[in-house]
Amino acid sequence: MKVSKLSNLFCVVVLILLFSTPSKGGVNEWTELKGLPDGLQLYDLIGDPTTRAGLYVGTKEGVFYHNGSGWEKFGPEGSPIKYLAASDKGLFAAGGYQLWFYSFTNKNWKPVELPPRVVPAESITMLTSIGDTLMFGTSEGRVISRAGIAWGILSSAEQTRVTAFYRFGSSSYVGTNEGLFFISNNSFEKALNVGLPEDWVTDLLAFDGHLFVSYRSKGIFYKKDADALFKSASDGLGSLSITDLIEYNDTLLAATPDKNIYSLNKSKWESFKPLSKPATKLSADRSSLYALIENQVYEIHFQTSPGDATPPSPPPSTEPELPPASTPPSPPAADTDGDGVVDASDNCPKAANVDQKDDDADGIGNVCDPDFTIVKATTPPTGGGSGCSLNASAQSSVGFIWFFTLFFFMGLALRLRPQRIKKN
Repeated sequence: MKVSKLSNLFCVVVLILLFSTPSKGGVNEWTELKGLPDGLQLYDLIGDPTTRAGLYVGTKEGVFYHNGSGWEKFGPEGSPIKYLAASDKGLFAAGGYQLWFYSFTNKNWKPVELPPRVVPAESITMLTSIGDTLMFGTSEGRVISRAGIAWGILSSAEQTRVTAFYRFGSSSYVGTNEGLFFISNNSFEKALNVGLPEDWVTDLLAFDGHLFVSYRSKGIFYKKDADALFKSASDGLGSLSITDLIEYNDTLLAATPDKNIYSLNKSKWESFKPLSKPATKLSADRSSLYALIENQVYEIHFQTSPGDATPPSPPPSTEPELPPASTPPSPPAADTDGDGVVDASDNCPKAANVDQKDDDADGIGNVCDPDFTIVKATTPPTGGGSGCSLNASAQSSVGFIWFFTLFFFMGLALRLRPQRIKKN
């Protein structure tokens, strides 16, 4: 009888411990992704668009990649990377006045030839990928785009630093250190008398049919495409500086210098996950939200959406409408090389190539692809890690389960062991 009671108690304890095993670390809490070299300067980060879990970080020593279990050097070698942008074909990385492209198909880096600088000190200050179009802004007020292999200067404003770019509805907007501009007839026109301050624009983002503009010290403003005026969307933020905007899990998030990240809940910003230090950049992949804090990267998983974000609805405006900004005019349908493909769509406009063959998928046809030096990079594994390796937390949980499973069956065996019957 004593053995039976003991085995019953043993089974109950094992079951309780098994079902109370802690879940993966980082769920609904910020966790540092450790393993980067000590003292490494970090500039930018972007979630991997090709896998469920992965992150690229631009640093003083190039790009580093986190595959879900650890960091690895990714390239290009010897090039500081301050800005990152991704498309379905590859990763773009910029630093100074240099631009690199990593092909997801060929798994290598290539330098990208840029238009000449207007001054020796001109540098890239913003990088974004919109569909098949790559765009970057410079410290000399230029917005430059490329669809295919031809670069085009969309606009230029001397002594103006480009900080953000966004196409919203029928207009193209440019954020600068002097306020918001829109592009009309290939030139900058300042967005005046539309309810906006003249302050450093930190980010532009479209969310739920509204364009949001964040400022270094003037909060956040928003408008619909058809609205004439912008309205303040700073309820709950006051005049806090906004360092970054991001949409994550159908929620609009804002990073601020007060060690907090805010989510827009209906018409008010609410704090949902404080940090130990202010975040300067936010990014996400399909499973996690990431924050760049000084020279550290933090990650958080959400089991549920961080908030029910619905932007405020501004009342109808009777003010004059913002003049519509036009997109750059399409070039004439010229065909310089006479191969039947117009220059705007030709991946080699000066060399005939009817088949448009492009083996390395870099947008430049084989017949005119320059012979660049290939810089090999470590291939980021898909699916988070190689083979069956587990991180420390997962290994600990598996060992814990095996240990108590063993004792569970030992207790069961003791309980089922036949008892000797004493003879009189």
